[in-house]
Amino acid sequence: MTAEKRAFDTFSRDDVLRDWTWKGNPLSEEQVLALKTEAETFSKSFLWKVLQAELQWFAIKTLIEKGKSVEDLDRTRMFGNIVQEISRKIADMSK
Repeated sequence: MTAEKRAFDTFSRDDVLRDWTWKGNPLSEEQVLALKTEAETFSKSFLWKVLQAELQWFAIKTLIEKGKSVEDLDRTRMFGNIVQEISRKIADMSK
């Protein structure tokens, strides 16, 4: 099993704001609506597009410049997957 697989066996985007609770407390309808609205706006924002691209480029650039092993490649993939999972979670929240 790869490090990437092990990392995502323990945590996924479904664990973030599961059942619309935060710190063990359910969010109010107003809070959920606000989060959904903000998620939709953020997912379409230029800021998020730039951040995603920069984070992905950072991972690839670091691998190219400093990568020496299979573990370095695994770390780069994990970092890229984390960015994708965040993006998917934001998209899921906006629905």
